[in-house]
Amino acid sequence: MSEQKEKADNAYKISVSGVMDFLKSPRHYKAFHIDKLREPSAAMQEGTALHLAVFEPERFETEVVTDYAPPDEITVLKTVDELKAFLADQGEKVKGAKAALLQAAKGLIEERSIVGVMLHDDWMAAQSNKIKLTKSAYDNILRIRDACWEHKSFRHWKGLGEYELLLSAEIEGVTVRG
Repeated sequence: MSEQKEKADNAYKISVSGVMDFLKSPRHYKAFHIDKLREPSAAMQEGTALHLAVFEPERFETEVVTDYAPPDEITVLKTVDELKAFLADQGEKVKGAKAALLQAAKGLIEERSIVGVMLHDDWMAAQSNKIKLTKSAYDNILRIRDACWEHKSFRHWKGLGEYELLLSAEIEGVTVRG
């Protein structure tokens, strides 16, 4: 299949949620699916997290968080005292306002390729693209995942390497998939 034909084929595919939004109005569809103006709701984030937990557990582990707390192997420097202690441990001068201490710490972390230490703003930025769940939602998703994995039919399909079934239909030249 030529690249141009493939691009043309992809241009005419729409998801079930896309159809539902289009039925509300073409402007809903454009805003949500073309212009990407909709922020994912909590329910959408939980659905994505559940999908990852069941079908892509390695991504679930890295892309879903219940809070912003770093793992034990990462130290996040937030306070002036933490910055001063870090700089002193590195044998550097410990002088100046917080901005100067942040600059010095950032420079050392990059210059010396220090692993396991991050500045608070850098840690928060690294978390910004993750799915954030409440502890109860996270625990519920793990329970659902475990129930799926224990189910005889799921184990059968998983053993075949077929985790999901993609259904599609063509309606007036548009492929609708779900």
